[in-house]
Amino acid sequence: KEAWVLYNKRTWRYLLAENNPTLFENDRLFIVLTKSILDSAVKIYSEDEFFEESQTRIDTSNFKVIAYKIKEEFFFDMHRVISDTRIIGICPVAINIETNDTVDLYWIYYPYIRGVLAKEKIQKIDAREKIKTLEDLFFHRYFSSQIYKMSNVYDRKIIDFAELGEKAKESEKKELFLIEKEHDIWISLTKEPKE
Repeated sequence: KEAWVLYNKRTWRYLLAENNPTLFENDRLFIVLTKSILDSAVKIYSEDEFFEESQTRIDTSNFKVIAYKIKEEFFFDMHRVISDTRIIGICPVAINIETNDTVDLYWIYYPYIRGVLAKEKIQKIDAREKIKTLEDLFFHRYFSSQIYKMSNVYDRKIIDFAELGEKAKESEKKELFLIEKEHDIWISLTKEPKE
């Protein structure tokens, strides 16, 4: 419930192919997403607010997926007394083979694709028993990513991906911000009340 949320922050992350071999091996995740779209199992959106369905039908044969964007919500739940992160949306980022342009293909509202991802078995990763499906991989956050945007008044992005290497430090600062915020909440909850 919204009343139980002590603190929340919306973040957008970028998952690169070279850092996430399980997601990109044989285009596995992209094939699953594409099949779900073609089967009308999920709707696609042109933006990450999920208000209007995208009417564009993309010929995926012209694109090579190089990354994924995910939109998520970090929050502290006072009812369960835990911090948690929930993925809200996922977006394949691809290069157009003909024009060499990089494009966001579409956004999918993540809760609607979870059931499909939960059926996609994967081999054990480093003897991690909990990760058996693609959905487990996201749920247990077994992926490498960088924050490229965090909710702010001006809706500004942190990273211009053309200069990813130069601005990686800014992304790390945002990661530390979330860790420190969670730490501060725990400290405030464990302080003994003054008499």
